[in-house]
Amino acid sequence: WNCALEASAEYRDYAELNDRDGTFLAAGARIGRTLSSYACNVHAGASLFYEKTSADVYENLGAEISAGADMRLPWKMAGYAQAKYRIASYAARESLAPEDRRDNQYQLTLGVRRALSKYCGVALNYQHTKNDSTFDLYDYGRNVATLSMSYSF
Repeated sequence: WNCALEASAEYRDYAELNDRDGTFLAAGARIGRTLSSYACNVHAGASLFYEKTSADVYENLGAEISAGADMRLPWKMAGYAQAKYRIASYAARESLAPEDRRDNQYQLTLGVRRALSKYCGVALNYQHTKNDSTFDLYDYGRNVATLSMSYSF
């Protein structure tokens, strides 16, 4: 087993909606295990986050749990999957909202990546996100496919 503590801090500056500008902080832990007989790694994690924004209606506090796996495949490839559940509570109610806002978000990511060289790789993934909110304006489903290239130096 291996364990890692993770922390991040971001400043977010939106081009159009300045009320969403602010700081995002997150901290959590992740545990994983390599299953060498299956050429697979499995992991699970949990984190807490806080987003302080210019307008209280976008300020939120929440938690996230995740679980996933990746597996070595032939031809220098690896397949991966990850599932996440996130809950967030917001600091203030929007003027048209029927009640205080609380979001439940579910996310599933499936993908494959391939090493092109020691330092370079390419990945293709699909991500499905479903957000359920107490304020229907923020209910949505999103499907995104991404092709990306990476270089390590």
